[in-house]
Amino acid sequence: MDVISQATQATGLKPTGEWCPRCLELLESPSARCPHCGEPLRAQRKITLWIGVGGIVTLLFAVLLMWLVVYQEDLMSAPVPVDENAPPTREQILPDTPKENKDAQPEKPEKPPPLNQ
Repeated sequence: MDVISQATQATGLKPTGEWCPRCLELLESPSARCPHCGEPLRAQRKITLWIGVGGIVTLLFAVLLMWLVVYQEDLMSAPVPVDENAPPTREQILPDTPKENKDAQPEKPEKPPPLNQ
């Protein structure tokens, strides 16, 4: 007879097919701790699951945040849309032109031009 059949005959319980990672004894019923050595069995699986889920949520949050920053920057640098059907504004009709003063003298250069040219 093998170890599994001996354990079922001695205890009368059905084995779960799981082994304790610490003492390597066969577990007869699903429990949170090993009945032989007291090693926690289920808590380790839940912690790893929550760490994985938390990591995925954090990664998704970081990707969403980066996308929002890039999207907002694209909106800020986009040209202003022009309405083709809108009436022209004052700036479009009368663009600012510098007023010329006919009496004003042109500015003198800081150094004289070379004589050869």
